[in-house]
Amino acid sequence: VRAVADRLRETGTPGDLLHLDPGWMDLDELDLSWDEAGFPDPEPLLADLADDGFHVSVWEYPFPNVGTALFSTARERGYLVEDGHGRPLVLRRPSKEDTRAGVVDFSNPAAVEWWRDHHRRLVADGVDVFKTDFGEYLPADAVTADGRSGAASHNSYPLAYQDAVAGSFDETDRPPVLW
Repeated sequence: VRAVADRLRETGTPGDLLHLDPGWMDLDELDLSWDEAGFPDPEPLLADLADDGFHVSVWEYPFPNVGTALFSTARERGYLVEDGHGRPLVLRRPSKEDTRAGVVDFSNPAAVEWWRDHHRRLVADGVDVFKTDFGEYLPADAVTADGRSGAASHNSYPLAYQDAVAGSFDETDRPPVLW
């Protein structure tokens, strides 16, 4: 990342944003934490990039992988959409079909706050932008905490997802930037 930023500055290429797609975190965990192998000490890197005039964007999506701590916590606390039988709805992850995942339920205020807490840490680290991907993918047979089906929530779910992430900037002087 630093090498790309340096090259942009050395060549005079205009730019003020560096986007990090999924590889910024462990792709098996997808836990909204920095991948220690690739980013062992992200805060100084992000501060250095900011000093050089760069904002940093990171990719994410609201599907905790089955078998991860994020999924287990969400399941135990009731933060996942359900399957209509009181169990978390588990689906094939849209971007990686050999992986199964749950779906964070943004109609649940406690789940929203939990999701925001994960993002507040990243905002404190120096992340400026979130690419909130796949918010449009809520299966029709999902049941949300407010009792609506996925079909009925299809249009409001992405907005609730965006609002959850945007709220992580509330305690800062920075406006939320999402794409």
